[in-house]
Amino acid sequence: RRSPAEVGFLFQNPDDQVVAATVEDDVGFSLLARGADAASVSKKVGEVLKLVRLEDKRRRRPLEMSFGEKKRAGLAGVLISRPRLLCLDEPALGLDPREAGQLLKILLPLRTTMIFSSIDPAYSAALADRMIILDRGKIAARGIPGEITRDDELLRRYGLKMEL
Repeated sequence: RRSPAEVGFLFQNPDDQVVAATVEDDVGFSLLARGADAASVSKKVGEVLKLVRLEDKRRRRPLEMSFGEKKRAGLAGVLISRPRLLCLDEPALGLDPREAGQLLKILLPLRTTMIFSSIDPAYSAALADRMIILDRGKIAARGIPGEITRDDELLRRYGLKMEL
């Protein structure tokens, strides 16, 4: 079993993840809730906001930000705890291509294990080492991204498209 500090979860809808009135308070919430001192939390908030390219949004209200900014702020709130396992629910869903690309650039260099769900095989292939296609809760296919994404019949059978 993993403790909550070892597993981070990014919700599909970033509004479901907001717990505070400002980005700074939202991102630092988990550390403060576990008793970390305010000065160290403030420093870590700055570091993780820089990582997700939101350092200039520290004092913003999350609900006034764009969908992509909120998603990155939610990711910052997860990453601040340095989870060993990162679970992402449809990380690129609802993002325009620029924001989806920005998120990909943030996720790719992370040195943590990720498990994510996605209906976008191209985005999945860009991020994953291994892919599994589920159909009604059962494994329908598994393999390396290149194998899965080149199998047009497989993608068609499960209603998937290779579009970023």
